[in-house]
Amino acid sequence: MPDYSLLAIPVYTIMAIIPHAYAISTVSKQTQWSNANGRGESNVQHLKKTLPAAVFATYERAEAAHKNSFESMPLFIAATLSGVFAEKLTRTDVGNAQFSAVFLGIRALYTILYINTSSEKYSHARSLTWTAGLALCFYQIYKAAVALA
Repeated sequence: MPDYSLLAIPVYTIMAIIPHAYAISTVSKQTQWSNANGRGESNVQHLKKTLPAAVFATYERAEAAHKNSFESMPLFIAATLSGVFAEKLTRTDVGNAQFSAVFLGIRALYTILYINTSSEKYSHARSLTWTAGLALCFYQIYKAAVALA
């Protein structure tokens, strides 16, 4: 049987790419997307000028969710691998598969909230999910450290 927590790493990578694909899809419905310099300032300025403000704001939030997912990836990988090592070396269940499943769920919710929340009032729910994911990674690393001690 495969180690599902390890398989969560490529799943998370795909989840990190989805907001970018969504951003491009949203933009492409209304104006031309330049893949030649997709991240370039001139392309972003073109989008800002040609898209309705609400569509451009959605594009920006989707791109921010995409970038944040990649910023969070090293900690998730570290937490996952520390759990794998702890379970394999000590034959102790540190809940690594459950950790991975819960983390992926939290990150999916985070991404949905990030893309769809445009008010300051409701943006705190997004921050709460980000904090929960961060805390979950720290806790998983702690559990692995205790098991390996």
